[in-house]
Amino acid sequence: FVLEGDRKLTPQQRVDFNRRRQYEYSNLHLHPGIEERVQSATRQRERFVGLHLRYTDRSAQAPWDFQITKALKTVRERTGITELFIASDTPDKRDEWMQRTLKLGFSPWHANAESLSRSDPRSAWTALEDWRILSKARGAVYFSASSFAEEATVAAGTWSESIPLDAGPVRLAVVKSAKLMDYARTYPRRHNWLNR
Repeated sequence: FVLEGDRKLTPQQRVDFNRRRQYEYSNLHLHPGIEERVQSATRQRERFVGLHLRYTDRSAQAPWDFQITKALKTVRERTGITELFIASDTPDKRDEWMQRTLKLGFSPWHANAESLSRSDPRSAWTALEDWRILSKARGAVYFSASSFAEEATVAAGTWSESIPLDAGPVRLAVVKSAKLMDYARTYPRRHNWLNR
């Protein structure tokens, strides 16, 4: 789906654009193996909301944890749903949020038992499985820098119930500072200054 140039949509045009995309997604059939895994994962879960975490290549745009927590509570209030599907590009963050959301009164779950590196070709299957499950959620919280999650909310028709989160200027500055500090800290080792 493409908008030419730097075209901006009015609110009504955005709704129309989302509806057209939703229609196209309703006709999208993934590999039968993926669809079977999704059906198996969601069989006992008719109503759930989603949380999509993207920390590997979008860590600089990741929101604060308190923003995620607040947004999850808002989605729960809007939908009345406590079943929470969590998709993440890192197993550690997924497991961390499984524990956090359990304490917040959610019933969290995830679909992928195996933890695959993004460089492993099989990870494409698990990513598509996560996307398809997110596209069945009744609302979602996700990083606004993630088109993966945004398109899942469009496919689900839940873009108005969902909450995209921005990092904000303070978070961006903190992340950039941490990266610069790490770069400076590892510079001598990377240039073999310590082995001379």
